[in-house]
Amino acid sequence: MNVTSFPDCSIATTYEAMCRSPETLEAEIRTLEPTLEDLYLDQAVEVKGLYHEPLRDMNAQQIERLSETDLSLLQSHFKPGAELLDFFGYPVGLHSQNHWSSLGCG
Repeated sequence: MNVTSFPDCSIATTYEAMCRSPETLEAEIRTLEPTLEDLYLDQAVEVKGLYHEPLRDMNAQQIERLSETDLSLLQSHFKPGAELLDFFGYPVGLHSQNHWSSLGCG
């Protein structure tokens, strides 16, 4: 995995971390590539052509909309990549809505 093989020239992050602290990720990216001084991840962007808002973690809200059947199906698809997903903090194998909502996804 590149992030472990090349820690001095790579960044590992998650959607949740980016939403929680976009300025931290901006700083990490600028450390790798200083020419990106105009990178701003916390700017408002157009959402579905209806309104503008900054990046916001919608995981908990979206996960709550899934049925137990949906979650089970997703888990079956995620299992082949379980080790990689676990590395990034997404455990595979537990599929209740309460579990997913408790992962800090919101």
